[in-house]
Amino acid sequence: MDKIRQLMKNRIYIPEAVWAVAFALMTVLSRHTVYSDAVEANILTVYVSPFKAPDIVIFPLTAVAAYLCLQLIKYLFGRIKPYVLVSEDKVSARRGALLWIVVFAIIIICYIPYMMSYWPGGIYNDTCDTIDIALGKSAMSDQNTVLYALFWRFVFAIGQVFDQGDYGGLKLMTVLQCAAIAAVAASFVKWLAGRGIRRWICVMLTVAVALFPIFPYYGISLWKETWFGLELFLYTWMWWALSLRVSAHDTVTEPFSGTESKAVSDGDRATKDGSDIDGLMICTYIMSTTLVIFGRNNGLYMVIFVMAVSMLILRKAVPKKTWMKFGIVNITIVVLSIIIRGPVYGAAGIKTPSPAESLGIPLQQTAYMISRSAVSGMADAADHTDTEPSPDENAYLDSVVRDALKLNDRQYDVITSIMPVDAWVNLYNPVVVDSIKFGEFFDREYFEEHTGDFLRTYIGMVFKNPKLAIQGYLLSTMGFWDAYKSSSSAYICTAHTVQAEYFMSDYFNMATDRYLSDIVGPRWYISGGALVWIMLGLLVICMSLRKDDRADATEGVRPGGKADSSRVMSICIFLPGIGLWLTYMLATPLSFSFRYLFGLLLCIPIYVITAVKKAQS
Repeated sequence: MDKIRQLMKNRIYIPEAVWAVAFALMTVLSRHTVYSDAVEANILTVYVSPFKAPDIVIFPLTAVAAYLCLQLIKYLFGRIKPYVLVSEDKVSARRGALLWIVVFAIIIICYIPYMMSYWPGGIYNDTCDTIDIALGKSAMSDQNTVLYALFWRFVFAIGQVFDQGDYGGLKLMTVLQCAAIAAVAASFVKWLAGRGIRRWICVMLTVAVALFPIFPYYGISLWKETWFGLELFLYTWMWWALSLRVSAHDTVTEPFSGTESKAVSDGDRATKDGSDIDGLMICTYIMSTTLVIFGRNNGLYMVIFVMAVSMLILRKAVPKKTWMKFGIVNITIVVLSIIIRGPVYGAAGIKTPSPAESLGIPLQQTAYMISRSAVSGMADAADHTDTEPSPDENAYLDSVVRDALKLNDRQYDVITSIMPVDAWVNLYNPVVVDSIKFGEFFDREYFEEHTGDFLRTYIGMVFKNPKLAIQGYLLSTMGFWDAYKSSSSAYICTAHTVQAEYFMSDYFNMATDRYLSDIVGPRWYISGGALVWIMLGLLVICMSLRKDDRADATEGVRPGGKADSSRVMSICIFLPGIGLWLTYMLATPLSFSFRYLFGLLLCIPIYVITAVKKAQS
């Protein structure tokens, strides 16, 4: 009993307990968020059902099961650690180059059938807009990022050089995307081989990227999420390489290199105890961070989150000189990024995204509150036969909604100026906000000029109707927190959208008389919410696995020295993924969209290996 009491008092288990309780809460909420995987979803097919008595039992049982599951995973990580890591980690330059070529070639060969089946690549709606910008048919806009549009312009320019027309650009982009996935995977495998990761792990990762269909499907899906997923992976990988440098749990190595670098003396710039960071590491940090910032419009906010949290937790874990360098570099990156995306874009005449793009969740919550009030109010009216509806149905609907939501005159004017009440009800789709912001009744000009009025009205409605607001929020974000639900919505892109001017050829079918989709097409869909919970679960495991840190610490190390730096740096590895998730929980146009979390799937091996390396054998 004394041992159990001591175990319960140990603070290192608090993060795991919090994760388990949160997972149990998510499980209960998932039981009551009714979802229909259909584009035509509405308030009657996607809703929150009432809580019931069994939830009282399900909640504690799930929490206990989740907590025990984490303990089992920690135990297994400790058991398999000797089979994952080896002490010898030297890889010659020649062997490293050969390994890279072999892995790259295997992956590309496996991707050829996909490219043949969907040649010259799948185009999504957003990509059509970017292609028009790249071809000069539309004005430059930051809607889908200027960087992505310029990249398309560069690719089309190369296609024109070889006299391939617009199709040349599409073909080249598909080849480049597949090659980029293969190149990043080959570089990562080569890097792992130089860090003491056993050969079977490298083989398994190569086979997964080569044969698991989601990866080649994203190679032929021509949208920015493929590139941003790779950028997030590189950003996370950079943090892992940085953690090895700072925590001094590995030999000093050059980031993204498969070979050991020469250890240097304490007086040199890059020291073995991680007291300073060399120029190559800083350049890698700047490049990977910049790619994330300009890769998606939420990239800047994600990076600011990572910078703020990492600076806070590294304050006492790294030498002051190193911490100050990080601060200077971070401030410089953020300031320059804001200047470029603000005054520079403005001077160049580049259009910025509409406020509606970043206010998808408030729009969805507002529409849900109005729609639910309308449905409930009309149902109540139908139940009371002595109550006669107004001859003007729209006026009666307005009255019902206004009374139910307790709207004052100002709030009612703002809501109806954006759209009539009946339009809010008819256009509300819990799955995607596009039906509202691109609806024929949505006054986009008024919304952009009165964004502040809308936000004040929205906040007022939330405070007056908290239950409805929470329900609307859960439905608007369920694909990013519900581990049990998945969707085909924006999962992969295997066909040109109907608005495109291009056609797709299936050379695989011509050669084999079979459709590749019948063989490897999705039969089930990966849950983005499940990826989030896996990431968070591995994070809390890393936070609790501290025994190796104490064992590795040398006598006399000051608090906040090497023993602590390994633990906090392992937390930093997870920050990019957490930042990505939080930005979608605050602003997302789709309730479900796996493409937004594709980068998390790429980062799972980093998270797992990080946890295994910290486990005690």
